[in-house]
Amino acid sequence: MMLRGICKFVILGHSERRQIFGETDLMVNEKIKRPWPRALSPSSAVGETLDENEAGKTGEVLGRQVREGLKGICGAKRWS
Repeated sequence: MMLRGICKFVILGHSERRQIFGETDLMVNEKIKRPWPRALSPSSAVGETLDENEAGKTGEVLGRQVREGLKGICGAKRWS
């Protein structure tokens, strides 16, 4: 994997991937569960859209993204 020598983290679920490519919380969860090389650690991005923010749904959206993105991952029980 080419990234090994230049970075330590892989950001998953970035807002552009969610909005442009329709990446879902389930897709982020599946990517987090992949067997990553030891040199790379997955990091999940969360965030609401402007419309969600203005509608007062920030906590609901972020909670869902964290809960669903980390579902079934060891050590993530406190988010369920």
